[in-house]
This record gives sequence, C-alpha cells and structure tokens, in this order.
Amino acid sequence: MNDRSPFVEQVLDPRYSPEFYRRLETYFGGGPEQSTSPDQRHYLSWWRDHAGGRVEFFRQHLIPALEKTRPIDGLKILDFGCGTGCSSVALAERGATVVGVDPDRTSLRVAEQRVIDLRHENRITLRQIQYLTRRDEKLPLPDASFDLATMFGVLEHAYPHEWRHCVRELTRLIKPGGEVFLCDTPNRMFPYDHHTTKLWFVGWMPQRFARAYALGRGRIDKSADFQRRGGVGVSRRAIDAVFPSSEWTLVHEKSAQEVLWELKWAASQTPAFLSARPLAAAGLVIGTMWPIIQASRLLNMRQSAWTASHVLTYRKRG
Repeated sequence: MNDRSPFVEQVLDPRYSPEFYRRLETYFGGGPEQSTSPDQRHYLSWWRDHAGGRVEFFRQHLIPALEKTRPIDGLKILDFGCGTGCSSVALAERGATVVGVDPDRTSLRVAEQRVIDLRHENRITLRQIQYLTRRDEKLPLPDASFDLATMFGVLEHAYPHEWRHCVRELTRLIKPGGEVFLCDTPNRMFPYDHHTTKLWFVGWMPQRFARAYALGRGRIDKSADFQRRGGVGVSRRAIDAVFPSSEWTLVHEKSAQEVLWELKWAASQTPAFLSARPLAAAGLVIGTMWPIIQASRLLNMRQSAWTASHVLTYRKRG
C-alpha cells in the first residue's frame, strides 16, 4: 500500500505488512479514487472492517456467542466462507485448528497474508473452493472430519437452491454431536437492511422489486449480482428449513432482549427528520415492530426470528 493512503491509521493491528495492505487494496479494486460506483461511499468503512475492525468484532462479540455451547480450544473447525480470513484468525487465537474455504481467490490472497503476518500458519489452512451449485458437488475433505463449522455472513451471498447443497455438505463433514455456528447473516424480516442497501423494508419486498428499488436509490451497481452481494438477506424460516430437525437440534439463538436492543439501534438509522428526535424515532420503530413480534408467538415463531442478523448454533444429531 502506498504512503498516501488515508486508511493506515484505521488499522487496529500494527503487525500487518505492506504486502497485506497491497493485497487489501487490490481486493477493493484499487481504492476509492479508482471507483465511481455506489459502493465508493462505503469504501472507508469496508477498509476499516477488513483491515482490523472485523477481527476485533469477532473477538468481542461472536466468539463469546460461539462458546456458549462449548469451548473451541482444541477443536478442528471448518470456516466455511472465510473471506479475507478475519474469522479464521479469531478462531485460531482461541486455540482451534482451522481450515478456511472460500470461492473468491482475491479475498483468499488477503487471508493468506493475514495468516502470515499474524503468525498463524501452524493453525490455519486456506483452500479455494467452488460455489456448491449442484447436489453432487462435494468439497475435497473427508467425512466427519470437523468438530465445528462456522458460517460468518455466508448464506446471504448464496442462491436459495445453494443453501441446501451447503448444509448437505456440512452434514457430511461434521462429526455426530458436532455443531454449525451461523452468524452475521442479515435477516430478511428485519425492517432495516444494514448489509447491502442501507434501505428500509427492502427485505419485505419480492427480490425483483427490491433490486429495482436499490438501483433507483443508487445503492447498487446495475451490473451487480444482487444475490451475490447479499440481496435481501435470509429469513429464519428459510434457515430452519435447511437444517431439518430430523438431523439438527437448535442449541443457541438470540434472546428477546437482544432483539429489542437491535430495534432501538434501527431507530438510530431513521431519516434525518426522525433522528433529530431520537426518542420519538425509537418509539416509532419499537411501537411498530414489538406488537408484530409479540403476535408472531401465535404463529409459533421465536422472537429471534426478527433479529437484525442471525446468530444460531445447530448441533448434529448422533
């Protein structure tokens, strides 16, 4: 990375090398000055995220949630969709042996340098894979070879028909009694899309209309694959459907208190005329959503079905 970059000061870990920054800049297409896309406005936050902020987020929030069912020290973990390696590093720091897989070669090059710079070569192995688009496709890994699989922000980037293929492979690879930890996947039922478009209610629209709305608001490129970018997120009902109760048991999910906190957070994302009165904004969002959440109990829906992003642990039946 060149010396003129304004982003060096945002890096949380000084161990990263110039080569890491160079690869990260390549991953983001050469820097914000090289791009005229709607994504340019998000470049700085993405940079902070992948240069260190995301690893710290995993350390402080997601690893503790993961370890609510068991400690991960000594486990062999498949980091399914490892991206730039933030999650793999956070897992290795807790004593796990990690195999990180991802279909994107550019992000894996960042991950490889991250692993070298943070000196986790003895704990992390990285492999490029293909998207699992067909039933007969398998990963080049042996049956029942992992204690745990993690999916940090993965399902929203796959097509619905690919979700079952992914979970079918995880069922093959996880030992009986092992777990799948799924998190950081935006929820289609939450009223605000914090992941892809930063717009209200897009998840409640058919995807065709959601994409047209996002294009009209200048939030995505016309050439972008809306689903691969994260689209409209994934509902809890859709996730439960690909983890059938005959094979998997849900052992952890967010509490009602966490969902309420997220609704309060969503209030801070309201338009300026509401944000000027934060208490009124919070009352509007919570007053609208909380009765819906409570009424959903009548349909046997868990309150965590309304979370902003899913945090779920499924255990494979023996």
